[in-house]
Amino acid sequence: MVTGQSQIRGAFQEFLTAGFGEMTIDRHEVEVAGSGDLAYAIGTYALARPAPDRGKFVEIYRRQADGSWKCVADMFSSDQAAT
Repeated sequence: MVTGQSQIRGAFQEFLTAGFGEMTIDRHEVEVAGSGDLAYAIGTYALARPAPDRGKFVEIYRRQADGSWKCVADMFSSDQAAT
């Protein structure tokens, strides 16, 4: 699990260093839930580099005081078998 700004930044830097690229994201569903301050998105992804991969994800967003949305949780998992 990666949490906090510095860990998230480090994880993305590792992806970039490894040659991360050519990613396709397809959001299948986006919905505002509950009182209107939380929303979620679910979908699939395909990654060409550094190693081909396909999988699914869920993102949770919270409405901020200024009306903008901030992603507060993001989880993905590969469709490939665990090794």
